[in-house]
Amino acid sequence: MGISEQALWAYDAHPRQCGDWLRFKCCIHGGKNQNLSFKPDSGYYRCFKCLESGFVNEKQRHRRDSSVSKTKQYRPHVSAKPIIDIETLKERDRRLRPWLKKLQDNLQPGTPHADYLLKRGIPIESAKLWGLGASNKNGVNVPWPHFTRQSKQLTRQGDGRIVVPTFHYWEGDPLLINLYGRSLSDEPKNQRHDFLVGPKGVIGCDPRKLDHVFICEGAFDCLSLLISGYPAVAFSGLSVDWSSLPNRVIFAYDNDDGIGDKATREQGLEGMLRGHQVEYADPRCLAGFKDWNQMLQTKGSIYLNL
Repeated sequence: MGISEQALWAYDAHPRQCGDWLRFKCCIHGGKNQNLSFKPDSGYYRCFKCLESGFVNEKQRHRRDSSVSKTKQYRPHVSAKPIIDIETLKERDRRLRPWLKKLQDNLQPGTPHADYLLKRGIPIESAKLWGLGASNKNGVNVPWPHFTRQSKQLTRQGDGRIVVPTFHYWEGDPLLINLYGRSLSDEPKNQRHDFLVGPKGVIGCDPRKLDHVFICEGAFDCLSLLISGYPAVAFSGLSVDWSSLPNRVIFAYDNDDGIGDKATREQGLEGMLRGHQVEYADPRCLAGFKDWNQMLQTKGSIYLNL
């Protein structure tokens, strides 16, 4: 379907600037949100809601003042990269490494932790390969101060935690900057998942030297893809750090947060604006399962045909 640039401005006179792109409400499907991206230099447009795309008719293009990108009504809509104090993160790495080693040694066959992982479809050998550990009930042997997402210390530890390391990737060696804990019991959700207090890191493989990577929603989906042979990361509680990712990125979120989810689309658009090749795993790959871990538990394997 061909449209004119004048039609874009007539339907939405106040687009947002995203790098070299402008975000309009879509005049094709009558959208209320700014889902249509338009690049004035090339005339290319694409709506991430109705998926219409093409080039505006050059004869009908409504030329704007060349200073339009400098006006105050436009502002970049990309995630700000947090200011990282590398020396502080290095100190966290030095303090957490011995702690993680004790937690890893605590993960042994025949324990409730190993049984829990097997129930989730993850063999203990694979868990050890990806650096997982275990915190005992009430912190016996390996104490760990658990906190809720509201930074309140828990008074009840349940049956212990599966512990997953999280890293910060930069130009040097990966830095261990936090630990994610998943309760073995069905506690309230705000107590079932927790991190140590402080900056959070990336769960999964080191993506810096790969040619592609899958982005998952959580730790166990990420682990499920990793042990199935797919490079994966999870930015649990973090904005996507595009600087650490390869050119090709595939979003592989849960079935209830699939490619139609607005936040996923916003993240994907940001990746495109940063020059990445962004793709979305077809929801049909999940074959009706809620997420990748449920698929692994039921079928024993994951196959993605991309």
